[in-house]
Amino acid sequence: MVDTASVKSSVNIVDIVSQTVELSRAGSHYKGLCPFHGDTVPSMVVNPDTQRFHCFGCDAGGDVIEWVQLRHNLDFVGALKELSGLNGVINGPPTITKNTDVKVRPGYAVPRDIIEYWHRNLEFHRRGYFYGRKFTDDTINHERWGWTGDKYAIPIWNGDPEDGGQAFQVKFRRSDELERTRLSMDGFAGEELESALAQIPKYMGMKDRGVWLYDGWKLAGASTVVVFFGELDAALFNQDFSDDPTAAACSPTGGAKSWDPEWKRYFREANLVMVVPDVGEEDQGRKFAAKVGNHAWVRLIPPDAGGKDYCDLRLIMDAEMIADIFGIGL
Repeated sequence: MVDTASVKSSVNIVDIVSQTVELSRAGSHYKGLCPFHGDTVPSMVVNPDTQRFHCFGCDAGGDVIEWVQLRHNLDFVGALKELSGLNGVINGPPTITKNTDVKVRPGYAVPRDIIEYWHRNLEFHRRGYFYGRKFTDDTINHERWGWTGDKYAIPIWNGDPEDGGQAFQVKFRRSDELERTRLSMDGFAGEELESALAQIPKYMGMKDRGVWLYDGWKLAGASTVVVFFGELDAALFNQDFSDDPTAAACSPTGGAKSWDPEWKRYFREANLVMVVPDVGEEDQGRKFAAKVGNHAWVRLIPPDAGGKDYCDLRLIMDAEMIADIFGIGL
């Protein structure tokens, strides 16, 4: 078994990064142009003391293994093998289309080139995560979901991504399969492994980019709006009822506790706003509905339904049956 700690200690992240990126000394750190977005002013820092890198533009970052994963389109095990077998000598960085007109900082769109890069990384075996949740290739491709090298990337668009929409936030979903591999290589097993996995956040967002309403742009013209507390729940509902222009779903990117007064404008045209919290988040659902207004109602998932959210329920019943459970007349 390859020991992760031994591999990491045998290489210097500065040496690995400098193989494909020109670095310059900046005090106790090194800086360079980030290869993962259209960087024109060095926004990536490499810290030799912590052996980590971080881009203040697109928020990419991690240790030397995560650098090799993202830079060379490898999974965790592949990156570990490269580092252990070649001691950091890896050939051929991927070709990334640059967009030097876009700088990434709070309030600015995430460069389309990095979203497309992640989307290209989402090969068939990685698409299985979404296939297993009933998503079609049409939805996966339209939403430009991707794979960063160790996490799934879900862009949050402010409009149709195929008609000029821009992404101002990206949610990253952990790979349970990959994290279990990492933990097992670090000596975890059985219940101890599952307990350690539970401590790793399922979702992370780009820092300093605030909260957004996922699929908020799809609510225009909808008389019935359904609010879930999960981006994939909203996306699956919108896929299931894509032929019905009177209904659409959305989700706050910060979860059940997030709220922005600006979101009220998304709900004004609707005759009915139905808030469907995950099981266990009923109180947050009621508070969210109260902020929306008097035309918002809470619909709870029955405790015997067999799932805690919309995606769970879709694994065991069809969309029309769920709509009946929620009392949505579609």
